Amino acid sequence: MSLVEILGNTVVDNQGNQFKVEDIIKENKRIGLYFSALWCPGCRMMTPVLSAIYEQMKADNKGLEIIFVSLDRDEKSWKSYFSKMPWKSLEFKDKSKRTKVISFTSHAF
Repeated sequence: MSLVEILGNTVVDNQGNQFKVEDIIKENKRIGLYFSALWCPGCRMMTPVLSAIYEQMKADNKGLEIIFVSLDRDEKSWKSYFSKMPWKSLEFKDKSKRTKVISFTSHAF
């Protein structure tokens, strides 16, 4: 199964702009999936650390994109938390896509 089949055709940034997953794959050597939620204290501590690493890798042209897979309980929480992230995300409203990614990755390892 390809990453496009798993993630779907598009992801968004925290401004609501859409990006084709196919283009993200072509432009980056590494794609990271970040499973996190606003309600998770450890996640909230990890996000700034990961953001700094991400920003440095982007500045160094290391070919990294991260896609946030929200485990939040509602869209308001997702929007609030995602607004602090510099990478892309699956849209919260597409629960079936998020569930598919979570299910696939839990069986992949």
